[in-house]
Amino acid sequence: MLGTWVAILLRALSDYFAICELTCHPSLHLFLFSAVLLGIASGFLLVRRKSSFSGQRWQRRFVGTLIPFVFYAWVTTPWCLLPLVSAETSEGGIKILSWNIQIGNDNAKTILAIVEQQSPDVLVLIELTPFVSEKIGELKRSYPFHCIKPHSFSKGIAVYSRSPNSAFKELSLGGNPMPAIELTIQREHQNRPNLSILALHTLSPHLDDGKRVFDRNEQLAGIANWASETVSNRGADAVAIGDFNTTPWSPAFWRMLKTGDLIDSTWYRGYYPTWPAGLNIWAIAIDHALVSKNVKVLQRSVLPDTQLSDHRPITITVN
Repeated sequence: MLGTWVAILLRALSDYFAICELTCHPSLHLFLFSAVLLGIASGFLLVRRKSSFSGQRWQRRFVGTLIPFVFYAWVTTPWCLLPLVSAETSEGGIKILSWNIQIGNDNAKTILAIVEQQSPDVLVLIELTPFVSEKIGELKRSYPFHCIKPHSFSKGIAVYSRSPNSAFKELSLGGNPMPAIELTIQREHQNRPNLSILALHTLSPHLDDGKRVFDRNEQLAGIANWASETVSNRGADAVAIGDFNTTPWSPAFWRMLKTGDLIDSTWYRGYYPTWPAGLNIWAIAIDHALVSKNVKVLQRSVLPDTQLSDHRPITITVN
């Protein structure tokens, strides 16, 4: 019980300290843990209610667990994780696959196999090194339109597109050197606004560098500004996809959704944890696909653990 209270207090400082930011990540786990504690406290309260000493003690414990339970229910909105929206037909939609393949993963054969199996219209690869970029060079035949920015460290990113109406632009979100790539697809034949896709990778809030959490938050603010400008000034639909290095329960993530008028594509479709990949359902969601309000989500999924990367790939199909 005390641990959940400490986590709540640390969360209040998540904008300033990396260790406090990290306490936002297990919010769903803390909600479930608080629910278990509340159930235990409720049971003992019912059993011991006739004893003046024990009854009062368990009343305090009941209140002490009820508050974290309500708080984390408000933070995680678990009802939004219920799979109430069924997948629609994806015919005519644009399928996007995003995957942080992780530095050190040089298994080009498996990467190519996954891409071939999923057959996305747009492919986003994060942490792409020059070595791997060369080994998967045959993707350029299937995706003749591309913007590839490999890097020896985590800054590498690439976007591949099949659409002949593709235009690319390299962006710097929040003035940060971590590159982001904007792909704009003209949908004139569908009588629809252009679709702008922002592929991104934000900084992870390392404990050994307090400045990184500020820089990461600036990147999230930059995503919000990009989405707002894309929809309001250019009249295009917007999709932001990639490794955000934060969960949906971070205050900085909330501000980004509100400022950018964005919607999390997982809402009412289920829980899609991506990192660490080996934990499966017990992992946390730090890879996201966010859409502007006029974008219709036809399908959203997370692929199984590839055992090559610490991230699971995500897909989204939009119309």
